Amino acid sequence: MPKSALKNKAVELLTAHEALQKTPLTYPQINHEKCGRCGKCVTICEESEHRALQLIDGYIEVNKQRCVGCGLCRFVCPAGAITPHP
Repeated sequence: MPKSALKNKAVELLTAHEALQKTPLTYPQINHEKCGRCGKCVTICEESEHRALQLIDGYIEVNKQRCVGCGLCRFVCPAGAITPHP
């Protein structure tokens, strides 16, 4: 899938600051058995400037120091392999 296919994926999720979830930060949890290693989550994370996900040795790794808990990776994962985790 070309990067342009990811363009504007988050637009439908825009909301007012008052409506944002105020719960503790959740990090993405990758189910490596479901993951197809397509790299879409890594691409969207890079394009959002967070760069918290990397594909290393065939597995998606989460850098919690860089992750802001935005959840974009979950929305672009075609396999549903990403869930929130505290």
